[in-house]
Amino acid sequence: MDSIERVKSAVADAIDNYNAASKKKINIVLFEDALRMLCKINRIMGSPFGHALLIGLGGSGSHTLTRLATFMQDYTIYEIEMEKDFSTQEWLDFIRDMLRNIVLKSQSGVFLISDA
Repeated sequence: MDSIERVKSAVADAIDNYNAASKKKINIVLFEDALRMLCKINRIMGSPFGHALLIGLGGSGSHTLTRLATFMQDYTIYEIEMEKDFSTQEWLDFIRDMLRNIVLKSQSGVFLISDA
């Protein structure tokens, strides 16, 4: 896009669509650095075999921007919530189900895992 204002407007529309379709609402301030990061994440997701490791302080918005980019690309998000009693078998079942959906059903997906 030719201007940051057009990008901001398109992302604001995407956030509205996401919030209308999802239980987890996105509430994020669209400042220029966040828009640039969202564009980078979108570009990575759009490239064949794209992958990224996002490192940053908690609360910086990488998690939220990744969820938004996944929605914008119309991908399935696979996000795991680990708890104290999370077993190895549960981990293997999650990975197996995720890979089954991505490989056998030819779905595009994002595996989002947090350090917490």
